[in-house]
Amino acid sequence: MPVKVAIVRQGSTLVSFVSFNLSSAATGGKDFPLPNAVIDAQVGKLAKQS
Repeated sequence: MPVKVAIVRQGSTLVSFVSFNLSSAATGGKDFPLPNAVIDAQVGKLAKQS
């Protein structure tokens, strides 16, 4: 499937990260990695705001 979703809870805040890969969709749903570095960076920013 060309869509991946990650849900993160930080205290009372709930965020979702969606990754959509058009290339994967064109190749019949071939698996692709979730961009963990991007998610980690965003969660780090969220933690600083808390």
